[in-house]
Amino acid sequence: MLTLLVIVVVCGLLWFEPSALFQKYDPELPWNQESRLVGPKGQVAKPIEQQPKLEEFMSLKTETQHKGRECGKVIFLVKPNGRIEGGWSGEFNPREDINYMVMGAGFKGNIDPSKIYSDDSGEDRSKLFFIAKGKFLIVETDEKKKNVRKALGDIYVTGWIDSQYKVTGELLITSNKRTFEKYLWQGKLSPKKMHFDFRNLVSLSKK
Repeated sequence: MLTLLVIVVVCGLLWFEPSALFQKYDPELPWNQESRLVGPKGQVAKPIEQQPKLEEFMSLKTETQHKGRECGKVIFLVKPNGRIEGGWSGEFNPREDINYMVMGAGFKGNIDPSKIYSDDSGEDRSKLFFIAKGKFLIVETDEKKKNVRKALGDIYVTGWIDSQYKVTGELLITSNKRTFEKYLWQGKLSPKKMHFDFRNLVSLSKK
């Protein structure tokens, strides 16, 4: 009986999602790092000695990029308590025949000083990691087929702040945590608080 149940489950996976049995676990994907998100009643850890200090509100606004195309703007705000919030907006063409209009995309999160940056050159303990999550709503228009549809799901923003407050980030959107689109962005934080209504973006993303 147990063997039959296993066969039924495996066949079901292959029928509905053929790649489900062959996906490799990637610890760097943001939904596999959600344990780093601090709840609203939790306390965000402070940066260690080598990492940039967060003593005032700092923010930036910059373009996101995907395969050489500009793909909307991201607003990114870091608070002195280590909390992060922001949003993504714009209208762009990810491909020649597809138009995206971002109707709502907001995110909230925090820094995580415990994650250490590393690359082929080794570790760099001066960089400060951050992670945030939210919801998005995009109206997608296929200009060839004249189709219009709504795409919605989760938005994740991760990246690093260096000692000069320069930020390199990734913005990922996914509706199923199996496939996703990634947008890159970078900029420099300045001690200026931008006007940003996170609640409005969240309410839009739920429509």
